[in-house]
Amino acid sequence: MRVLIDGRAVGAADAAISVFDHGLLRGDGCFEALRAYRGSTFALGPHLDRLVASAALLHMDLPSREEMEGWIRAVARDGGDCTVRIVATRGGFDPDVNAAPRVVVLWEPIPELPEYLCVLPLEAPWHSDGAPSELTGAKTLSYAPNMAANRAARLAGFDDALLHGRSGRILEGPTFCVAWVVDGVLETP
Repeated sequence: MRVLIDGRAVGAADAAISVFDHGLLRGDGCFEALRAYRGSTFALGPHLDRLVASAALLHMDLPSREEMEGWIRAVARDGGDCTVRIVATRGGFDPDVNAAPRVVVLWEPIPELPEYLCVLPLEAPWHSDGAPSELTGAKTLSYAPNMAANRAARLAGFDDALLHGRSGRILEGPTFCVAWVVDGVLETP
């Protein structure tokens, strides 16, 4: 089992979401991605906390935490060392009607990482850079600005972009986190 849609196992070729789903049409949804090692999830609790919080900020009702946890663990068990991605879309045809969201849980292979990356620092004015906003902390499906930054960096001959706020503070990469170790403690921006 590599893909679950609303808890139902589907083959990769049969995995589909309606073209009328507002996750596709409007980027209305949220996601999380977490690592699994030898079939066991890493930091599942904090990732589910953030997924639930993101959905709440978007006024989306998700299936129960226990149900989603079961789906995630099932995909991780079958995937060995992998990334498990959880995508919750708005679902439905009409955003004014509180349709049931669609929840997709899928397995992704761990990409081979080079020994080093050459990154292009780019300002990310779409990020709050610490200023409060309605969606601060939400991992939404609306990643077009991040992906545009990734493409701009690649077109300029870099491996990827390193995003910073207007203040100059390092934020993240378009599709990766930034972390470092200080005195044995893992730090993030």
